[in-house]
Amino acid sequence: MSAYEWADIASSHLNNALATYAITLTLASAYLAAAFVAGNKLTRTQLTLINSVFVPAMLYNILTSMRTQIMYIDARNAAHELEPQLAVFPEYAIIPSLTISLLIPLAILFISIIFMLDIRKTKLD
Repeated sequence: MSAYEWADIASSHLNNALATYAITLTLASAYLAAAFVAGNKLTRTQLTLINSVFVPAMLYNILTSMRTQIMYIDARNAAHELEPQLAVFPEYAIIPSLTISLLIPLAILFISIIFMLDIRKTKLD
C-alpha cells in the first residue's frame, strides 16, 4: 500500500474514534437527562434495566474508541515509514493520549451513575 492509502486509513480511523467518542457523550447526556427527569420515580428494577443497558453500551464505546485510536496510530506510523516527510505520531504522546482518552469517558460513566444514585437517594429521603 502507498503512503497516501495508509494516511487515508489513518484519517478514517481517527474519524471513527471521534464519532465513537461523540456517541459516548450522547449516551451519557441521555442518561443524565433521564436521571434528572425521571430518576427519582424509577423502581429498583427499572434502574437495574437502565443500568444494564447503559453501562455495557458505554464500556463498548470506550473500548471501540480506544481500539480505533490505536489503529489510527499504527496506520499513521505505517504511512510515515513509506513517506518520511509525513508526520509520525510521537511515541512520547501515545500513552498520555490513550490514557486521557480512557480516563475521561470512564469518569463520565462513573459520574453519571453517581448522579443517578444521588437523584434516587432524594426519593428515599
